[in-house]
Amino acid sequence: MSPPRPRWPLALALAVLALHLGGGLAWIAWDRLVFDGDESGHVGAAELFMAWWGEGQPWTALGQTFAGRLGSYPPLYAGVVGAWWALTGIGDPASPWVRGINLLWPLLSALAVARLARPLGAGARAVGFAAVLGLPLLCGLGRHFMIEGALVAAVAGVLLLGEAARARPTLARLVAVGLGLGLAFLVKQTALFYLLPVLALRLPRRPASLLVPVVGAAVAAPWLVANLADQVGYSAESAAGTPGLGLLRHLAFYPWSLLWVGAGPPLLLLAGVGAARGWRSLDEPTRDRTRLALLWLGASLLILLFVPRKYPRLIAPALPALGLLAAVAAAETRAGWRRWAVPVLLALGLAWAAAGSLWDVPLPASARVVDDRCPQVWFRPPVHDDLGLGAVIEAARRAPEGPVLILGDQEIPCALQTTHPWREHVGPALRRAGQDREILEEGDERRAALVLSWEGPVEGYRGHAVVVEGLGASVWIGVRGR
Repeated sequence: MSPPRPRWPLALALAVLALHLGGGLAWIAWDRLVFDGDESGHVGAAELFMAWWGEGQPWTALGQTFAGRLGSYPPLYAGVVGAWWALTGIGDPASPWVRGINLLWPLLSALAVARLARPLGAGARAVGFAAVLGLPLLCGLGRHFMIEGALVAAVAGVLLLGEAARARPTLARLVAVGLGLGLAFLVKQTALFYLLPVLALRLPRRPASLLVPVVGAAVAAPWLVANLADQVGYSAESAAGTPGLGLLRHLAFYPWSLLWVGAGPPLLLLAGVGAARGWRSLDEPTRDRTRLALLWLGASLLILLFVPRKYPRLIAPALPALGLLAAVAAAETRAGWRRWAVPVLLALGLAWAAAGSLWDVPLPASARVVDDRCPQVWFRPPVHDDLGLGAVIEAARRAPEGPVLILGDQEIPCALQTTHPWREHVGPALRRAGQDREILEEGDERRAALVLSWEGPVEGYRGHAVVVEGLGASVWIGVRGR
């Protein structure tokens, strides 16, 4: 009779899953900070799809999801989020039930890693699953409308399909890899950075494997052809690089981001244990999973060294490889004092992610974005300060019909992670609250039903000042007198 299977792997997986979903939804419910500039763009694109679905135009929504012209990025992520947004029937994208869809991407990535770790045993699978959900950058992206979060899941999913095709290279499996590759490209073009080296080296070297790039290109072609001119401009802008960045900092940027922003020291050390133990293992499945993880991580880092723009979030699609290495560590450290290394480092890694979700983790300057714009910090504690927009919405609901006039403006400090001034957030906030009003320029006070003034009270309007702590100033909100 075979010995009973241990129950701790399932208990660990369920506990971390509950922490991911429950903690993530609680974090989103508490956070009221206005969307970052890049995040605002993704929300705006998703809003278009939400409107098409809500107005009974499903074919328009589906066509635009795969071939729409919505800016520099492909439309698949916005299409999926917009469909979910319409399904919820909720107008505010900051609602946990709308924003919470982003928690799905780290979960799918963790499931893909658990499946990749299947040859290593149930305990290793559970550790790999938990490690992926504990990666700080994935935790942060899973709480925001950022396309890179979905890209992580797409890359992990395609590599899972690739390993299935490697084990049994049937035509159906190779076509599935090609479909996945094309869809990953439609999430974000940079999917090719993380996928092509691994697929090229891991897929069988036979003519049938050519189906993968052919099918992938066929899936991506409708969007790429329609947006070719825009993509040429986008590529030229991305290739402009970062002026004044020294060679040493250029080379160290992503490894340092991997340590501090992407994984945190405990989980990176756990992955290092897995890499060292797996490389020397005599077990071929363990060695194979180790080679896959190191190829996934190493090729991604090597390619990113040559990408001129430096953003920590670009390392995200390579991070699940660390979860696979954590699974290898669990499979290879079962005896002696080393058996305690995996649970201790995993617990410390999860604690690092939990602590950074509640308190500020100091971010070294070398791990920040290295250009002249605001650094984007996705892994942070929630901020219960909507910068006065809630008060503006309430005033608009009491005000008579008519436009809104904004006098003066306030730049939102970089510490609050945004790239747009305050006035640019007013229109979208009102529209999503059911108060779609025209925003007037200065000098047109007589038409306004509502005035938002950073310069003090305005004659002819009744109102009050609202202190906006995050901006260190007060905005005067006035309703036209009757």
